[in-house]
Amino acid sequence: MAFMQQSKHKCTIFYQFVDEAYLFENASSLSMNDLPYQYGHMDYSDMYVMDWHEKWTFVMTHEADFGPYFIQIDETNE
Repeated sequence: MAFMQQSKHKCTIFYQFVDEAYLFENASSLSMNDLPYQYGHMDYSDMYVMDWHEKWTFVMTHEADFGPYFIQIDETNE
């Protein structure tokens, strides 16, 4: 999975419907099992993990049939 292979130094975790975010520093060993995701919970099931430098984003949704999603900036075109 792309999220596991991605270099993770510092990242922010936030939810679609919650007004709080979490900063993870020293996140190099962060895995999907470590993420504060709660399947089926209205507020905590649409979760975004974003690289501190906005180079990539990982998304887990409330929809069991879709995702997770990973998007990364193509730095060769910058």
